Amino acid sequence: MQGNQQAIAELYDRHAQRLLNYLAHLTGDADAAEDLVQELFVIVWRDAARFRGQSTVRTWLFGIAHHLGMTALRRKRTLPLDESAGDSLADPGPDPDALAALAIDRERLAQALQALPAPHRAVVELVFYHGLAQAEVAQILGCPLGTVKSRLHYALRALARAMREQDGNLS
Repeated sequence: MQGNQQAIAELYDRHAQRLLNYLAHLTGDADAAEDLVQELFVIVWRDAARFRGQSTVRTWLFGIAHHLGMTALRRKRTLPLDESAGDSLADPGPDPDALAALAIDRERLAQALQALPAPHRAVVELVFYHGLAQAEVAQILGCPLGTVKSRLHYALRALARAMREQDGNLS
C-alpha cells in the first residue's frame, strides 16, 4: 500500500500542473479544473491496474483528463460543435509560423482560443502547449489521426481569422 501511495504521489508531482493547465484551458474554469484533476487522480488510484502500457503514462493521464473535461463541458451544455466536423479534410499539417505569429499577444490569443469549439481547442492545447505528437493526441481523444489533423487545421484558421478581426477592431 505504501508503494502505491508513493507511486501516485510521484505521478501527481510529475503531471498534475500540466493536467491542471490543460483542463483549465479546455473548460475555461480554473476551479472546475482543480476538481477535475483531483477526480482524475482518484480514478488513477482506483484503476491503476487497468493501465496496460499501450501508451505512455502521460498519454494515459491526458486521455483521462480529456474525457473528464469534455464530460464537464457537456454537463454545462457549452459544447458548441459536433466533434466529428471536418473529419474528412486532407492532412494540412500544422503551420508553426502561423502559430508563432499569433503568440505575439497572449491575451488576444487566449480570448481567441476560448472562442474555439472545445474539440478544436483541445487539439491546439495538446499539440502546442503540451508538446504531444498528433498521433498521441488521436489516442488521447479516441479519434482518428485525420480528425486531429483536420481539427488542428480548422483551429489554426479560426485563430488566424479571430486575430485578424481583432486587429481590424483596433484600428
